[in-house]
Amino acid sequence: MNTEAVAIWALLDSTTRIAHVRSGKLLASYDARHFQPPEGAEPSFLNRALTDAGFFLEENGESGDWEPSVTALTMPEREFGLTLSPEVVKGALPTVSLQHLRG
Repeated sequence: MNTEAVAIWALLDSTTRIAHVRSGKLLASYDARHFQPPEGAEPSFLNRALTDAGFFLEENGESGDWEPSVTALTMPEREFGLTLSPEVVKGALPTVSLQHLRG
């Protein structure tokens, strides 16, 4: 069975990281601190999803108001048709670490 996941997490140092995984294989990862496109074995899906969500805009890099973690939460809605209610987003979100996977 194929499974696919996009994990979004914000670290204590305010860095937002995103990973795209399919069937246990890390396809791409992104670290908003570097403001560079995703890296990995197959970064095209994550790169397109981030671009569509509003990442990589020059004004975001210059703005002190832009929150990558908030922008990242639009990706599950656009790419997978999932809807996150305001109540869910205000609280702690379910999380899973994918850092142990390698591309």
